[in-house]
Amino acid sequence: MTKFTQSIIHTQIIAGLKNNETFRFKVTGNCMWPLIQKGDWVIVEPILTDPVIQIGEIVLMDRGEDFVVHRLVRINNCEVITQGDWSRSPDPPMKREKILGKVIQIDKNWCRLRLTNPIIHCINRVLYHISSQYQKFYGNKGVSNESFNHPSTQ
Repeated sequence: MTKFTQSIIHTQIIAGLKNNETFRFKVTGNCMWPLIQKGDWVIVEPILTDPVIQIGEIVLMDRGEDFVVHRLVRINNCEVITQGDWSRSPDPPMKREKILGKVIQIDKNWCRLRLTNPIIHCINRVLYHISSQYQKFYGNKGVSNESFNHPSTQ
């Protein structure tokens, strides 16, 4: 895909989300492992339908040329901080307007996980707390991103 085509698609997706359309994206990385893995599909609902986003939710952000799906870990006045569950450090602060939607469903090869389902919602919250503790533990140990290996690459 050319940069021009990618730019047009990017613009159309943003316009669609701002017009309250739901989108389905294929995940290309493992930064949200174990809940979301490479090859999974995520259904993103625009935040226009639910403008209240909360810490712990998985959101879609606009990074200019592409999108990223990470967990919301901090909300300040007009900025938010996100982080992948499998990432060592948080993303740089972004303006709240860069959050375009939140993940409401994860489609895996073997099942469909609706994050609005009470059981799946609880599992999602538990994974958020585990990843928070994991990040604090390794952050205190001074382990860098470079020395970290994802289980699927070992």
